[in-house]
Amino acid sequence: MDRRRQGTDVNSDARLLNWRFVVPPSHERLLLLSVDHESVPDAIVPARSAKELAFALREGPFTGIVVGDLAAWQFIHVDGEGSSELLPRLISSLTDDGWLYAGLPGRWSPGALLRGGRFTSRAIERSLRAAGFAEVRTYFALPSQRCPAYLVSADRRAELDYFLSRLFFPYVGSSSPRTARLKQRLLDWGRWAALRVPHRVRVALSPGMAVVATRSA
Repeated sequence: MDRRRQGTDVNSDARLLNWRFVVPPSHERLLLLSVDHESVPDAIVPARSAKELAFALREGPFTGIVVGDLAAWQFIHVDGEGSSELLPRLISSLTDDGWLYAGLPGRWSPGALLRGGRFTSRAIERSLRAAGFAEVRTYFALPSQRCPAYLVSADRRAELDYFLSRLFFPYVGSSSPRTARLKQRLLDWGRWAALRVPHRVRVALSPGMAVVATRSA
């Protein structure tokens, strides 16, 4: 069964669609490479296989492309095309004024280290600017790029400071009160440290990042 055109507004986890708040409003032709089968109406949403991905890319160009976890989809892509890189294929599948949203592992996360740093926000930003994108914005994807409950601008320090100080209230549930208290203290300590370390360290240590790039400012 062809699953490339099953975009709906029924999703088990609305957090997977939070990219909608940071991308341009133009969604006339949207390609959505999902994290967990999430979708939006009228989007082309290929099944998670190299064959369906290749079929979907042939239907471009697209006004916008969303890839919730670029590293995971790269793994799917190479299953069908060997050592081929997915990012250039996505870029070439955009219209002249198109935009791209890509979720990425943090620079020092296991997912990024195992891939030699190819999928960090800094590496992706360099590739996008070299490809002619006029505007590239980076975000902390928290708690991870695969579950972006919060997308906080990483371009300046002030936004994350505000989030950590005013909006971040971690809750830890556990059947053991002692374990819960320990986890809560660890989270509180992590927030305290994140408010004090240099911003570049926060970017490197973030569990997930996201990049939004547009070809026209």
